Amino acid sequence: MGKVALISGSAGPLEPTNLYGSDNYDPNNSHVILALIRKFHEAKQASAKKVLVWGAAVTISVLGTENRVWLFGSRVDDALRGGEIDLLIETEAVFANRAQTLCRLYGALIYALDECKLDILLKDARTRDAPVFNIAKRTGVVL
Repeated sequence: MGKVALISGSAGPLEPTNLYGSDNYDPNNSHVILALIRKFHEAKQASAKKVLVWGAAVTISVLGTENRVWLFGSRVDDALRGGEIDLLIETEAVFANRAQTLCRLYGALIYALDECKLDILLKDARTRDAPVFNIAKRTGVVL
């Protein structure tokens, strides 16, 4: 363990748990916070300058290049109460078959996000600018 928590003047070992007992901190199958703790811990040990979390890792593996991801729509507006996950994914790459790339990206994200309802906008270097992209960037949150 090695970590110590100081709560109201008393110290003791800190081990995050869930309702069913301890978690294994697995970066792919653990609870989100615990998996993130492990990812950041390993990144610090390796002196890494970046930590890829699930969505970014998935988009890079499918697109094969760096990209930017915005979460927008009802998931970032408390008044709207959620709904589908709306993502804008922007890259400087050019894809010979954008439709095929979008389908592969959609499938990989659905699998990674445990079959959540998902809407994706993909903007590559050849995609013309459109109002929807500007709205997503202006109202969204960069992940």
